[in-house]
Formats: sequence, C-alpha cells, structure tokens
Amino acid sequence: MIITRPDIGFLRTDDAFILRFLRARKFNHFEAFRLLAQYFEYRQQNLDMFKNLKATDPGIKQALKDGFPGVLSNLDRYGRKILVLFAANWDQSRYTFVDILRAILLSLESMIEDPELQVNGFILIIDWSNFTFKQASKLTPSMLRLAIEGLQDSYPARFGGIHFVNQPWYIHALYTVIRPFLKDKTRKRIFMHGNNLNSLHLLIHPEILPSELGGMMPPYDMGTWARALLDHAYDEETDYCPESYTLSVQDLERDLDKNLSPKTMKRSQSVVEPGVLKRPDKVKSEEDNMQPLLSLD
Repeated sequence: MIITRPDIGFLRTDDAFILRFLRARKFNHFEAFRLLAQYFEYRQQNLDMFKNLKATDPGIKQALKDGFPGVLSNLDRYGRKILVLFAANWDQSRYTFVDILRAILLSLESMIEDPELQVNGFILIIDWSNFTFKQASKLTPSMLRLAIEGLQDSYPARFGGIHFVNQPWYIHALYTVIRPFLKDKTRKRIFMHGNNLNSLHLLIHPEILPSELGGMMPPYDMGTWARALLDHAYDEETDYCPESYTLSVQDLERDLDKNLSPKTMKRSQSVVEPGVLKRPDKVKSEEDNMQPLLSLD
C-alpha cells in the first residue's frame, strides 16, 4: 500500500513503527494504512508546528511545566494511561494553544513507544475549573480543528474516554461548534460530568485520581511529567514570549483555511488512490477562521 502513495513521504516504515498503526485500528489494514498516511500528511502540511519538536523548546517547556499534559503514574483498570489537563493553568502570556498541542503530541510520541499503551490506549480528563471566559475567547476554530486533526485523525493512539469535569456553559458552546468534526466513535467517548464527580468515579476509580478530581491520591504535581521529559533541563530558565511564535500560528491558520468544513473533512476515502488525502485548493476568508468562537463584546 505504501508504494501506491508516492505523493506522501513515509519517513519511517519499520515493522515496530507500522505495528502501532495496526494496533490503533485493530489490525484492519486498510484503516491502519489510512491512519499512517494521514500521520505523515499532517506533519507535511504543518511543517512549522513540527520544527524543533523537543521538550526543551521554550514554548513546549513552559506548557509541560504547567501540566500540559499531566500524566498520572497509575493505570486505570483496563491498563490505560491517564492524561489530565487543568485548563485554568494555561498562561496565555507565556505560550500559545499550539505550544500546548505540540507538548501533547510530543508526550504521546514518548508514551506510544510502550507496546502495552499501543494496545490499551489512553484516557483524557480535562478539568475546566476556573477556566475563564477570556481564556476561552482566545480559541479559534482553526486551532481547535488543528487539534482534532492531529489527535483524532492522524495519530495512532486509542482514546478510551475523554472526560470533561467542572465545565462552564461556554465550554458547552465550544463543544457544539467542534462536534460536527468529531467521528461518531469519538462523540460516544466524550463524557460531560459537570460538577458531578461521582459519575467520573463510576468510570475511573477514585483510588488512582488526585484530590483535585475527588480522588484519594495527593494533589497532582504539575511538574511530574515535565521532569520526566526534561530531566536536568527542567530547572533551566528560558525566556520565551509567544509573540515569537505568532508568525507560525498565522501560517498554520492560513493553511487550515483550506476547506476545513464538516463536508470536506473526509475520513473514508480510498487508501490506494493517489492524492485522495490532499485538501482542495478552495480557500475561505481569513476573517471567518480568525474570529474567536466566543466574543467578549
């Protein structure tokens, strides 16, 4: 199948690498190949985002140190790794949403090396406590679609559940906007718990959760996963201003303007027909894509 797509640069095709894509799609080789192709196309279409994809990159480092993502030490009862995001920790003056996405993708690249996690997958818990309307207003459709494309459509990780807790009304509004871009399987695995942590504990035992999530473990140390990735570089001071990354973000949004609507985000195209994963050249107006989902006016 790989030789039928000379338009894609498959930079790695060894057995161990391909096996993670087969596991992600339960050895359906057509679906696994589609995922493999989209994995490399996503990187080729967003080159700026994958430059210097290292834990020591200033923006990624700041995001990691604030717990984007946090990774719990204990697995759930199904052997899945639990990622936690405390949304209010996002310091928008120090790093961008793209930096957070880069930090998450980098973390997944590290964890997916474990064959057990390739099989068992991950759980994501997002705590929206104290996440302000002002913070939410900075999220644009392009950035959210970029995350959906990267995590849902182009990465060999199996997410067994995505749990929202303490979400305010404007997060429900954001979810309504992105819902059309989610696969049916993904929608069924998103759980909106609100302030009812008991419903979360029915699915994830409180014995392995930190106290912030009503669990029995101590409060989560935001630097735990960052220290694992950064090692000795964790305490090194870095001066970083998100304005230095602004051009890359704008370039990404311009690229994403190309036909990013539910009708054109196809997920069931032929895996052997050359070029089918390419986006059409039709471009929407930049004003539509740059407008925040929520207005402060």
